[in-house]
Amino acid sequence: MSAGRGSLKHCWIVFRKELRDGLRDRAAITGLALQAIVSPIIWAAITLVAAQRLTQTELVLPVAGADNAPAFVDWLEAQNDVKIVPAPADPAAAVRDGAHRVVLVIPADFGARMANGLAARVELVTDGAAGASTRAADRVAALVKGYGAELGFLRLMARGVAPEIVTPVRIEATDVSPPGRNGGGLSIFVTMLLLWTALFGGVGVATDSILGERERGSLEPLLLNPVSRTALLAGKWLAAATLACVAVLAAGVATLLVLRSIPWQQYGLQLSSSDGDLLAVTFTMMPLAFFWCALVIWVSTVSRSQQQAQTRYGLLFMTVVLSTIATLMFPLGHVPVGAVPLVGQLTLGADVLGGAQPPVYRYVITAAGSLGLALAVIAATARLLRRETIVFKS
Repeated sequence: MSAGRGSLKHCWIVFRKELRDGLRDRAAITGLALQAIVSPIIWAAITLVAAQRLTQTELVLPVAGADNAPAFVDWLEAQNDVKIVPAPADPAAAVRDGAHRVVLVIPADFGARMANGLAARVELVTDGAAGASTRAADRVAALVKGYGAELGFLRLMARGVAPEIVTPVRIEATDVSPPGRNGGGLSIFVTMLLLWTALFGGVGVATDSILGERERGSLEPLLLNPVSRTALLAGKWLAAATLACVAVLAAGVATLLVLRSIPWQQYGLQLSSSDGDLLAVTFTMMPLAFFWCALVIWVSTVSRSQQQAQTRYGLLFMTVVLSTIATLMFPLGHVPVGAVPLVGQLTLGADVLGGAQPPVYRYVITAAGSLGLALAVIAATARLLRRETIVFKS
């Protein structure tokens, strides 16, 4: 019992020392605070800009040859968010220079062909290298198709043919998602923001835990103290994970304030989750911070130099990216992945912020999986510190 109390005491001492040293690094703390607080603001600004680009606004449509199809032009002008203006003298140059996104050209024979019941041709002048021009061209093309469909129905009716004969199959989409689940994209971004903060909030302290001590030549004297390897590592690990959890909490609160201050509905976006749901996802990411800090400490221990450690950190980063992409691309709703670190947090967070109400056991499994693997990694790292080839720099 006394040995266990001594190990806990030593762990507490190391924890306080490492935490104090980490807090004294003002540059690292400032960067961590900026990452946790400013990242949600930057993310929200990018999301709003993207939403504004995708939101349908008034379409200013220059029309060349409007006198050749007055009925068609009147129909276009009667549509919502469409404004017809005179076309420039050189439509191609105007679109190329960005003066107009798209120009509709109606040839002189348009009226004659329409009067004879023939197919008429119109020309869209666009710039395929400009996204705004492409989106505007798609809207104009949809309008032209709509006008052609209406005119085709009128021609069929004039000949005594039911218009339904040309559309034997119709599509009626039924959305079976629960109310509020249409904000899935927004929930994924929020989840990933908190997840990345959990991953990198304590990396600095975790990296310095063993590799930094070895580089400074202080690892051997440190291990000569009457402290167990496990207690020593546990103190360093808990200090790094604590800083990461504080960063996650700060990011969660900042994200909550940002989300509640922006009218997302005006931009066609919706996040129906409550404040409690967002805080629940924030705390769900904290066990991941413990696992990731343990993994970084293990890499710091087995690496002989900063260059070698950076290479291995790159591999870890690649694993995170590939795991995130795989989770987003492939449906994992019916696969038991809750205990898998990173994947479990990502799927659970997306479900909660998407409006679902996962059972309590999913939270327990997700946290237990990350914490259990973290303890296993710390125990394995402690055994590594018994090797001379690990302790000494050369």
